[in-house]
Amino acid sequence: GSLQSYQYLPLAIDVAAAIHYFAHEALVHLDIKPSNIIMGAPAKLIDLSVMRTTTDAAALSYPIGTDAYLAPEQADPPHTGEPGVASDVWGLGSTLFHAVAGYRPFPDGDPESADLVERFPQVALRAAELPDDVPDEVAKLIIAMLEKRPANRPRPAEVADTLQPVLEALPRGRLAGFKVR
Repeated sequence: GSLQSYQYLPLAIDVAAAIHYFAHEALVHLDIKPSNIIMGAPAKLIDLSVMRTTTDAAALSYPIGTDAYLAPEQADPPHTGEPGVASDVWGLGSTLFHAVAGYRPFPDGDPESADLVERFPQVALRAAELPDDVPDEVAKLIIAMLEKRPANRPRPAEVADTLQPVLEALPRGRLAGFKVR
């Protein structure tokens, strides 16, 4: 990968840590996407405008979030599932996929469509293929984060724990612009 390609690792670890912290406080962000993540050391997750308690998120009956990055269970709750911490893991997975691949995991939906799958292709489709140069353990993690069923996705701490050794194994020169903690 290029010099840029590994900058997503500290960013993803920081955002996973934020999701883990929110979960511990019984909160979910519900709108994790590239424009809500500020690069830096540490990366910052912004825009808490749609944040809910886990109880309120689970009780949602309409979609909240940004169509292209929201989890299937956020598309048509409660029919497609209950939004929660796993929805934030999906949002980070979608964002990570975009960061490493340069394209999103699912095609654009039609925001005007009344048809669930036309508006939210991620409800029915499998994620696109990741490029071959994505390290195996990163690719496996991203695909797990995009599992249709929330219960099958890794917990936020597992995301950080999986990425940390990948980050630590990199030659220091790869981390241009990031302080290594």
